[in-house]
Amino acid sequence: MLEGLLKWAVDYMLKDYVIIDPNSAKTNILEGKIEFENLELRPDILDKVGVPGYSLRAGSIGKLLVHVSPFSYASQPANVSIDGVYLLVVPSHGILSPSFSKFESNIFKFELFF
Repeated sequence: MLEGLLKWAVDYMLKDYVIIDPNSAKTNILEGKIEFENLELRPDILDKVGVPGYSLRAGSIGKLLVHVSPFSYASQPANVSIDGVYLLVVPSHGILSPSFSKFESNIFKFELFF
């Protein structure tokens, strides 16, 4: 039951950003861990995190590890570790757009997401 809940929660929270196959998750219920490897990022992720003028050609997360306390999962926060984020980002219109300064201001928000 907890395994299904963990998989559902991770899928629900990240489905807008990554393509997740819940069956590919490695779970350890006694430790409260769920691990995904080689997740593909969605092509429209840059728009969703507020980076205009650029598009994602390819992107992946090498490893995503979620750790939830199995005995107090409702009252304790989950710990999420991300290892190996790979991005191939290109300008949407071939050259840098006038909104480049807006892109620079959104770098912090983009880094916070990952």
